[in-house]
Amino acid sequence: TVPEKVKFAVTIKTSDAGKKASLGIYVDGELELEWESNSTDYELKTGTIDVSWTEGLHTVEAKLKVEAGGTAYNQLLEIYYSLRR
Repeated sequence: TVPEKVKFAVTIKTSDAGKKASLGIYVDGELELEWESNSTDYELKTGTIDVSWTEGLHTVEAKLKVEAGGTAYNQLLEIYYSLRR
């Protein structure tokens, strides 16, 4: 059975408000969702991907990025999915 929707909940923050941090969700190497933050406190972000995947294995990756000289942080990564009926 293949998922219909995949929902994500993440937290993100940066070490320096002047250095933007981002967290991207990649599926099979393709960017599907991305959040950005200039906050030095964790911010909760959510998003949903409508999928039309074929059956089989698929790689889901979370990648943190930050502008030069900063540090990006992630504390929470939750994944929920609903199946096609």
